[in-house]
Amino acid sequence: MQKILRNGVFYFLILILALWLIQGTFLSNKPPKKLNFNEFIKDVEAGKVAHVKILDTDKVIEATYKNGSKVKSSYPENYDIAKKLLSSDVEVEVEHKNMLWLSVLLNVAPWILLFSVDFHAAADAREWK
Repeated sequence: MQKILRNGVFYFLILILALWLIQGTFLSNKPPKKLNFNEFIKDVEAGKVAHVKILDTDKVIEATYKNGSKVKSSYPENYDIAKKLLSSDVEVEVEHKNMLWLSVLLNVAPWILLFSVDFHAAADAREWK
């Protein structure tokens, strides 16, 4: 038993467990409550909403109410949500997801494939000699 206690791995595991428990209890954020879009618009018109983040790519809004609660809702494709929010004096933030990694992958993948096929063909040609 004393060998186990002297071993640094045991203390490391205890530290990891403690950090995991602290993170799980104190640092975890509750996900925002999902709300029907019509109910959300009623709350906007009633002046209950303070800030809205529009996730344009996903057609989702994340709203913070004046009382501090947070909600999430989706909005229709052709609905001008920003105009409605700005006319109701709500602070608006728009976030566009950047698909840069996908663009780079689609542009680089053919070259990687071409060079790997060429490399393997050259290696096979050397084996035949």
